[in-house]
Amino acid sequence: MNGRMVVRGGMAVGMAVGMLTAMSGCQQEVVTPVIVTRVTVEPGQAVVPQGASLQFTATVFDEFDESLDQAAVVWSSEEPQVVSVAADGAARAVGSGSSLVRASFNGVSGSALVTVLPSPECSSSKGKGGGKNKHADDDDDDDDDDDDENDSRCAPAPG
Repeated sequence: MNGRMVVRGGMAVGMAVGMLTAMSGCQQEVVTPVIVTRVTVEPGQAVVPQGASLQFTATVFDEFDESLDQAAVVWSSEEPQVVSVAADGAARAVGSGSSLVRASFNGVSGSALVTVLPSPECSSSKGKGGGKNKHADDDDDDDDDDDDENDSRCAPAPG
């Protein structure tokens, strides 16, 4: 048998080739393959500041438009330098920009668009007539006149 199977209340969930016959005591149980038609991701769209955390959830639907509660999706980010996502759907906005966060199950996927805004430290105008002295000490952790620590947090991740 090929394909990934997930058991839901005694019913196999996933795309499988062929049929599975199981003996349970004296009863014979026949499990038929389920066809996954769509995956939805919530929230479907988010605009967050850099450094924010988000929790995504996914719902997998079969050909009868019924949700498959125990379907384990695989999470990914189109732009991991903008949004990183863990195996449980927990995400973190790591750099400014936009990224699709995807949940996939058996070749079917759904996605959410995440726009990450620069953190307030990054959006301040440094030395451009915005009221900040370009030699001011903004990092608050030492007495020097540089703010390189803030600049490194605001720079996009190398990639």
